[in-house]
Order: sequence, then structure tokens, then C-alpha cells
Amino acid sequence: MSPNPPRWAAIAALTAVAVGAGLPSVVRADNQVEYSDFSELDLESLLNQTIVTASKYAQKVSDSPVAATVITAEEIAASGARNIPEVLDRVPGLDVAQSTSSGYDVSARGLNKEGSNTMLVMIDGRAVYLDLYSITPWDQLPVALEDIKAIEVILGPGSVMYGANAFAGVINIITFTPDEKPGTTARVMASDLGEAYGSLRHAERRGAYAWKLTTACDRSDSWQTGELETEICRFTGSVARDLGDDGQIALSAGITGGRSEMIPSGTHLATRGNTSYLRADFRRGGLEARWYLNSIGADLSSPSLFSTEKAYFESDMHDIEIRHSSRLAERHFFLYGASLRHQSADFEDSSDHVKTDSYAAFIHDEWRVDAKLTVSAGVRYDHHPQVGGHWAPRGGLVFKPHPDHAIRATYSRAYRDPTYIETYLDTSFEVLPGFPQVIRGDSGIQSETIGAFEIGYQGLVGRDVLLQAAAFRNDLNDLISPIPLAFYPPPLPAGVPAEIAFQNVYSWTATGGEFGVQADPWPWLRLGTWYAYVWLVDSDTEQQQGDAAVHHANLSAAVKPGGGHNLQVVGRYRSAPPDPSGDFGVVAAPVAEQFLVDLTWSLVAEHRRLVLGAQNLFDERVHDSVSAGAHRRRIIMSLAVDF
Repeated sequence: MSPNPPRWAAIAALTAVAVGAGLPSVVRADNQVEYSDFSELDLESLLNQTIVTASKYAQKVSDSPVAATVITAEEIAASGARNIPEVLDRVPGLDVAQSTSSGYDVSARGLNKEGSNTMLVMIDGRAVYLDLYSITPWDQLPVALEDIKAIEVILGPGSVMYGANAFAGVINIITFTPDEKPGTTARVMASDLGEAYGSLRHAERRGAYAWKLTTACDRSDSWQTGELETEICRFTGSVARDLGDDGQIALSAGITGGRSEMIPSGTHLATRGNTSYLRADFRRGGLEARWYLNSIGADLSSPSLFSTEKAYFESDMHDIEIRHSSRLAERHFFLYGASLRHQSADFEDSSDHVKTDSYAAFIHDEWRVDAKLTVSAGVRYDHHPQVGGHWAPRGGLVFKPHPDHAIRATYSRAYRDPTYIETYLDTSFEVLPGFPQVIRGDSGIQSETIGAFEIGYQGLVGRDVLLQAAAFRNDLNDLISPIPLAFYPPPLPAGVPAEIAFQNVYSWTATGGEFGVQADPWPWLRLGTWYAYVWLVDSDTEQQQGDAAVHHANLSAAVKPGGGHNLQVVGRYRSAPPDPSGDFGVVAAPVAEQFLVDLTWSLVAEHRRLVLGAQNLFDERVHDSVSAGAHRRRIIMSLAVDF
């Protein structure tokens, strides 16, 4: 199959950005704001951080009608992380499970599993969730860690703002503009487990034009064999022109290529290929328009299966959104807009070239009743050619009896549309020589739905203690799962399916909450802890579901003795799932409770940051899921330099 033209267009656009911008000048702005680590932000600043993901406009975290967490660039830099899931693991309510040296699953409030598909992940508002396979390819995201300004995490349904797939929550990775971080940054990182990472970023402004270029490459070895598992390189570029009167037009592009491994449904799947994107943005006043194209092409193979055949797939997604916002009578913030999306997919084992066209319209109003009470309401309608229309409402209120205390209550609904695989797949492979297994989709499958109610609180006690709490109930219906329709008789072991189909099967109820405390007892010390609880049951039988850990907890201490030194200790606890079974009830590996300790030291001096760390300090050999490899101690070293 020939390469898809849009992927070559992305390469051409990157070249045009680089040539048009000229050679980088190695300068560093004197007014660049820099923090030595996250504890430079006092607790009041943490409470009043600005987010845009909750309601598609800038607001304080304390004004958000939904549970929101912001991970800052300083936290990312101080962690010495190689990838994004490593820093997400410390967000209350998120569940991060590592399956391979580079494979991760991330979801929220009891819905994590191998091949998790319930979180919408975006980069600067552009979806990077892979609709074809219903996963997020974390190791292939086209973004360098040093280009990330913040990661905003929203817990709870987000379809009212973002449509299908914003099911359990939204993760929005926000990058620096050239004006926010001018100059050049270089970083290298390595670990004793065969991991390596390197990146280079440059940004500057010349008159009305601002531009940036980034590149990042990483590699890792397999936990099981020690052989090369992942080798990925990323290139991104953007150029923007100011139009005056708060207007701007921008063009950006990126491409990621290489090899990696993932576990979409308990099966190790090796991929080799590339993903790319093109994007154009226009903004003037309250009017914003955005178009982007996501493209992917890759070969798939399964090293855990006896079949040596490879399958090739490619997919393109065009998305355009136009929206307008305004303030009415000083008390109302009004947002409305519409979007169109065209998707196409080819899969080697399917004779059909699948195309889908969907459209949406949304409206949102936030009414500041008085200085203490804010009421918000919104609704979005999406139409999908296969499953029809969806209404996704959200209503909420935020009551602030004092500027430092906020109480919120929200009801929302969301949905996840079935993917190409769940709908159109019709393939087979040999589980053993002479024993084919058929896997097929269902053209009559329906969307998954969730209805959620949540109450929450966050506030400052004095100036030294920050409290956060939330309680929720989620009702989930028509959940999609691969179901065995027929099994092989002996001599194969019992429970080996001969035929599997995707179907709407389950309805679940999840109840739980999160509670967190951060405290600054002395200027040189910050203490933190959070606890998350979720009880997940089948709505019909009331039986507890075995995939979800009931308890998660985190303890942390950050010490700043001075001289640019920072020391952080983090303890991460996860209880064992009540019924740790794999696909179709077959236990593949024990999933025990775990308590892992991470130790990180960093030194910031003269525009340089050195990080040394030990993750899983006591080398606990535990598994995050039934098909995952065992964790082990990981010694890391990272050096970043700003020019």
C-alpha cells in the first residue's frame, strides 16, 4: 500500500516552517519566568491556577464546575520523567497502569484496563486519541516534554465540550507559545534499564512572526527480553503571525515515527509506522476557527502469537471547529460553536474503505449570579452516521462563601462511539498451528454512555494548608467488550475462544471520591497526600467488578535546603483488584497490592537542571495488570540546559 499523501504534506510543512523562519539564534530572553520546582508556587497560587479545558475558556481552578488538576512545567522538569504517563501517575483520581517498558493505560475512577479507551487526550485542544483502535498511543505523541507548559486533567464526563470519547475525563497537554518560552532548551535522559531520551527545542519572535521547532527521540528495552522494544522520534514545528486587535493566524505540523509495543486487549501488539498532523488556527476577538488533519499508517504484528503475518492499516481524520464567545451584561459568559469531522480507514484484512462523517453543535452559558454563586449550563449535540444522534448536557454550580473556599456540584452525560475495530473488523489468526481464532465487529453496536453526578470542595486553611475533596456516582451503560461466541474443545485448554465478537454487554455503577491535602509547615518543606476510592459494581447483579483497584493513595514530601537543591520522596499505593482475571477469566499473572517509593534529587543552577532519581526504590516486582511485565527499580539521570 502506498504512503498516504497527507503524511508527506506534514513533512513538507515542517520544512517550510524551518526554512521560512531562518536559522535559530541562540538567545535566551532575560524576562523568561522560571521555577526551580513546583514548590516555588505557593498554595494560594495552586488554588488559583488558570485552566482552559474545563469550559473552553480561561478560568481559575477554584471556579471550575468539574474536578480539575494542573500539572505545571516545573513539576514535569523536576520529575526527570521520560514520558507523560510518568507524571500523570500522581494526579488524584487517575489510574496509570504500565504494561511494557513504554506501554501505558490511563483512565479515571475505576475504568482503567488494558487497552483503556475512556479518556480523551488532546494536545493544545487537538485530539490524539486513536479512534481506529480506541486507545491513546502515549509513546507516539508528537510532543517534547520540554515544550509542555501544563497538563490539565479533568475528571468526569466531558462530551458537552468535546463530543465523543470524552467519557471518563479529558487530558489536555498545553504547549508553550514562542513568546512564553523563547530561546533554546536541550535535554538528555537515561536510565539503567536501557532507556534513553533526548530533545531539542528552539523558539523566537521576529516582529509580527513567532515560531518554534522541537525534536525528541527516545528508546527503551523490553522488560522480559532486554531487547530493543521502542524507538521513536518526533518532530514538530509551528509559525504564527499576529494580526493586531488580539488576532492571530497559525500553522503547525508534526510527525512521529518508529517502533513500539502496546497491549490493546491482553495481546502484545508490535507496531511500526508513523503518525502525523497538520493544523491551522485563526483567532480574532471572541471568534476562533481551527482545522486539523491527523494521519496514521502502521504495520501491526503480534510477537506473542504463532502467526508471523503482519497487518497494515492507515487512517485519516479531518476536524474543523468554529466557535464564538462573548460576555453579556457583564455577568454571562456565552460560548457557542459547531464542528465537522471526516474519518477514513483502511485495514489490510478488510475489503471495505470505511468513511464516516459526523457533525456537532454546542452552546454553553456561565452566569455569575453574584460574587459568591456561579451557575453554568451547556449542551452539545453530535450526529454519527452509524449510531445516530447524542445529546450531552452538563449543569453545574460553584458556591464560594469566601474567595479561598469553593463548593461545586455538577451533573453531566457523555458517550463513547464504537470504533472501526469494534464495528467493521473481520479477521482471524492462529492461536496455535491449525487453530484459527476469528474476531469480528458488529455493525449494529451502540455507543457507550455515562451519567455522572459529583460534588466537590477545595480551599485554603490559613495560608499553609490546601484541601481538596470530591464524591461522585457514575452510571455506565452499554459498555462494549469482546465476547467469546464459541470455544475450542480439547486438546486445547478450556476457555480458548474460537470466535469472538464485540458487543454491548455491561452496565456498571461506580461510586467513590478523592481527598487530598497539601501543607507548607515551613518555607523549605511541602507535604502532600491524597486518597482515592472507587466501588465498581454490575448494575444488574450488584457484583463487584474485578478490574478496578478500590484504593489508591499517594504520599509526598519535597525539601528545599537551598542553593538550588531539591529533594522529593513519593510513595504510591494501589490495592489489589478484587478479582484479578485476564481475558475470559484466565489468570495470566498475579496482581498484588503495591506500594512503590520514588526518590528524586535535582539541582538548578545557571540555566541548568540536573535530576537524579530512583523509581521503585526498593525494587518491588509487582504487576499493574494480568498481562503486564513486573516493575523493577529504575535509576534515572537527566540534564537540561537553557541557552
